[in-house]
Amino acid sequence: LDPVTADDCERTSRAAFDVLGLRDIARADVIVDDDGVPWVLEVNVSPGMTETSLVPMAAEAAGLGLAALCERVLAAALARGSSTLD
Repeated sequence: LDPVTADDCERTSRAAFDVLGLRDIARADVIVDDDGVPWVLEVNVSPGMTETSLVPMAAEAAGLGLAALCERVLAAALARGSSTLD
């Protein structure tokens, strides 16, 4: 995708994430029509988290390994509640 279309897809995905009241992690499946308009097909609130799944691959592309991604998700969840790992 060209940079403008990629930015539009990210903005559309983030808007879906916000409208649905999601937090921490999700995966949006997006299609771009012939006019270059991105459309969200679905949002997966429990995306695959194996080393060959799309979310960890995207994290790797952004310079964040699978372990670091999991640590960030866990830290965000712990920050919201009173639970601890002890």
